[in-house]
Parts: sequence; C-alpha cells; structure tokens
Amino acid sequence: MGKSFRASWKGNGFYYSRYPTPEKGTELSTKNENHQVYYHKVGTSQDQDELVYEDAANPQRFHGVFTSEDERYVFLNISDRGKAKDGNALWYFDSKSDDKTFKPIIKEAGDYNYDF
Repeated sequence: MGKSFRASWKGNGFYYSRYPTPEKGTELSTKNENHQVYYHKVGTSQDQDELVYEDAANPQRFHGVFTSEDERYVFLNISDRGKAKDGNALWYFDSKSDDKTFKPIIKEAGDYNYDF
C-alpha cells in the first residue's frame, strides 16, 4: 500500500491515502508528492482500488478521508505543507447521493484546524 495517511471504513471496504507507486529503481529517490485517496473493497486486489480524489495542481498537499459514524458522509481533510499552513481544509460528500464529488465546507487550508 505504500505510505498511508489513515484509513476509514465504509461498507465492505475502506478509504485510504497513498502516494503513487514509484517506478522500479526509483523507490528510494522519488519525492513524496501527489497524495491520492482510494477506496479498497475487502477481498479484491489493490490494483482494483478506485481513485476517489487527487489534486495534481497541488502536489504537496496531504489528503486524509474519514467517514461519519453512520458512514453516510465522507470527509476529506486537506493539509498544505507546500504553503506552510498549519491548518486544514475540510470537504465532504453524501454517500447516499449519486454525486460522489467532494464539496468544500472549508475550501482552503489556513491557520486553523477543522474536524467533524
């Protein structure tokens, strides 16, 4: 799985964050950039995981996903080490909706930390 931020269960699988797999021979020299969020269904191979979020325009951001206790809401925590921000942005989507696009609650990382 590589370097992971944190995992959060949803149904018969879980969300997790990771960096792209480095090319063979560059495993020890690749930068930690382009943190992505995936959904893994238990019992399947990792190469079948669904990419649910990435932000190629901001390669130094960290992305962590967590779900509400009832697993209805999926939250995306975004921190921005490239801009030296101590806080985070917070986005979400409703898993009961057909639209699985993350929408902002707090659009940009700043000086404050937000959680749900």
